Amino acid sequence: MTLERLLKKKKKLQAVISTARVYLEVKVVPNLIYAVKLLLRTAPQNASSESADDVPTLILFRTADQLDAEHLQALEHVLMLVCHLVHLQDAFLIHFCDAVLIINVFGLFNMLFALGKRRLRILLDLISILTHTLRKQPENAEIVAKILLVEDANQLHLGELMRNSHAGMRERCCHLLLMMGRHLPEASMQQLWSEEVQDTLEALVFDSIESVRNAAELAVIELKACKFYLKTSQC
Repeated sequence: MTLERLLKKKKKLQAVISTARVYLEVKVVPNLIYAVKLLLRTAPQNASSESADDVPTLILFRTADQLDAEHLQALEHVLMLVCHLVHLQDAFLIHFCDAVLIINVFGLFNMLFALGKRRLRILLDLISILTHTLRKQPENAEIVAKILLVEDANQLHLGELMRNSHAGMRERCCHLLLMMGRHLPEASMQQLWSEEVQDTLEALVFDSIESVRNAAELAVIELKACKFYLKTSQC
């Protein structure tokens, strides 16, 4: 590599570091999480037809099928940037965890799992973010659990995601399951685990894509020693 190319590479790296520092200072990730909440919010409505100042305002949010192409595009860009930043530096990941907790978007992030057939990129990035959170910040596993286990209208269907035609989705689901098994409480795994999830994971050991097979095999080897793993399995 020539000196000129080395200097260009160094200059580019310095620019990335400088940009990351600014992003941390202005709290870009928390602002992006809040942007997700604003994107999903509908127009405010009064709880009553009366026009009194003390009438409470209902804050309603769009469901997955109410999101148009513009909303989906914006969500995709936001999640893509958040995913990049949390993998770039741990400080961004800490900002992400804090923002999800403070802004209280557990249910909204769970709703994004319903977008698999319309905008798969959003789910790929979301699963990557959650997996990375468990890997690098296991002390924040409860935040991930609250996203995966919302009480009302849970949109997470792990078995379906693991059977997705996109190899990257199948592989990322295996990585997520492995991190879930390592770091989520036993009670949470009992709720998330099922015969369908286990059978699908074991089937992925024979997937046509090598990276999926490897991820599935690693997950099966480790998870089968866990209490929640169904012992009737032959794998």
